[in-house]
Order: sequence, then structure tokens, then C-alpha cells
Amino acid sequence: NSDIWAHTSPVGGDADSPSSCVFGLNISTAGWLCSHLFMHYEFTGDIQFLANTAYPIMLDAGRFYLDYMTEDSETQYLVPSPSTSPENYFLHYLHPHSVCKASTMDIAVIKSLFKSILVASDILKDNNPILKEIEKALPRIYPYKIGKKGQLLEWYDEYKETDKHHRHISHLYALHPSNEITPSKTPELAKACQKSLDIRGNGGTGWSMAWKINANARLKNGDTAFELIKKQLSLVPASKSIGIRKGGSYKNMLCAHPPFQIDGNFGAMSGIAEMLIQSHDNCVELLPALPSKWKNGSFKGLRARGGYLVNLSWQNGIIQEFEVLSNYKKAVNIKIGNEYKVYNTNTIIKP
Repeated sequence: NSDIWAHTSPVGGDADSPSSCVFGLNISTAGWLCSHLFMHYEFTGDIQFLANTAYPIMLDAGRFYLDYMTEDSETQYLVPSPSTSPENYFLHYLHPHSVCKASTMDIAVIKSLFKSILVASDILKDNNPILKEIEKALPRIYPYKIGKKGQLLEWYDEYKETDKHHRHISHLYALHPSNEITPSKTPELAKACQKSLDIRGNGGTGWSMAWKINANARLKNGDTAFELIKKQLSLVPASKSIGIRKGGSYKNMLCAHPPFQIDGNFGAMSGIAEMLIQSHDNCVELLPALPSKWKNGSFKGLRARGGYLVNLSWQNGIIQEFEVLSNYKKAVNIKIGNEYKVYNTNTIIKP
């Protein structure tokens, strides 16, 4: 946590408050922030930014997690401990707890960071000694696990949740915003993410629904994502008191999480973009999660990893033409439906 007074200590109530850790302690923060630095490089191709800004910060975060993780005496895997899944509790011996070892979110953030560091080091031809440590640690990190209901587990073990409809889906970080889990690379884990979403339901405040829009887009559930967008845009009168079960938008379009949270606005826009174009799976995928009710449409200027900019139009759900612009790449790997094809950039394509 940091704030205007430059505090960096965990936040929360007084020392005797049993609830402080559930929202005041999150060790995966640095790794998540580093993902934004690396994504900036992925979308822009700015090698100077990667070398001078992003990579040094990513390496320092990697050093922290290497030191923070310990060998689990039960499994011999590396685990972060203590560990939390933000703002959620589990039951253990009939008592609510928020702290365990190796929450799925922390595992996903660390794995994603380590992989990004190795990719960046290869791009930059770096040979920092810490890279060998990261390479050795990566396969030893505690794995993702599937529960008895087919869901992706949120915690080290299959503990009972205190609230099965909890608004957070932190344990699905590997699905979005990371790409550790995808339907094509890890179908069983993707299926488990779908089950987790089914169990959680489509309720929650605005930012929560925004995250679910993105998650459903990654799972190619366009119609479900569309229903969540409608919920996100449902009108909430300024005078109405809302809780954490139901969100929406005020008349001025701000996300209705009192007083408001910009996460809902930015997150919903991210989700709409993910429905129209995805580029996290070694290709640029066009209309991956198009809702059945968006029969005709177009977009202009959406960015894709690799430094691409895409314009596209469709009718009756079928792409009419598209254009992928690039200042320095002559070809792009495109996925439409289940088919992959390499196209020239800076050319209008009518597939």
C-alpha cells in the first residue's frame, strides 16, 4: 500500500482487528504492477522503455519473490507465505481465515512475472545471474489445482468459502489479465476457470462485473460478456444506496461503487476490446467473443501486442474487411475462428 503520505506499510484497522489482513496485505502487488510495464512494451514494441524502465523494475520484483518463497514441507514446491486472495475468506475448523500459504492469485502473479522476465531478458540479450535462479524456481512453484466441483481452487487446499458468490475473482488472474491459462494452451484449466465463474455468478459491483467481462471474453463467452456489459450500464440513481452485490453506472457514466471506482469504467472498456480483438496467445485473434446481438459493426484503432493497430468491419457476424497497421513489421499471424493465416500488414484484407 502507498498513499499521499508515502506510507508503505500494510493498511487496516487497529492491531486487534481480525479483518485487516483480508484487504491490507497483498504480496502480489509488485508483480501485478510489473505486468503493466511489460504489457506496455508488448503493445508498443518500445525497446528503450523495456531496457531502461520496465526490465530493471521487473528484475527487482523477481528478486523479492525469489527471497519471499520457501519450500513447502508438505509438497516440496516453492510457495509464497503468508499469502492472501484479496478481500476473501475461507473456513478452516469452522473459523474464517484470510491468510494461508500459496493463494492461487499470488502463484499466478509470480509465475507470470518470472516468465515475462525471461522473455524480456532474451529480447535484451541480458545474462544477469538472477535469471538462472528464476529458471530453476519456475517449475518448482506450487501448481494450479482443480477442485471437486471442477473449479479452479483459490487457496492452497480446497477450503470451504465463506461466500461462494464473492465479488472478487482474484484466483482467475492467470486467465485475465495474465495469459497463463488459455482455452488453446491449457483447456482443462480454462474449463476450471469457467466453472469458477459459474459458481461466483454475475453479481458484484461495477469493477467486479468489468473483470468478469474480460474473463468471459478470454473464454470466448461473448453473450455472457454482453449481459455483463448491460448490467454494468444499468442506471443507479445517485440517491440510491448500493451494496457490494449489485453495481451499475450513475447518470454521468461513472462506475457505481460508492462514491465511484474508475476500475469499473476502464475495466469495462478493456472487456469490450477483449471481445473484439485478443493478442495474448501468439497471434492476433479477430472477433474472438462477438455477442450474437452485435450482428453488424466496426472498430478503428484497437491495439494488439506486437505494436499492431487494427481496423475492422463485420456484417451478420462475418468479417468484411480488416487492416493491420505496423511501422516495422511486414507480416502478422491472424486467427479468425479456428483458422490461422499470415497476412501482410498495411493492406486492406477481405477474407
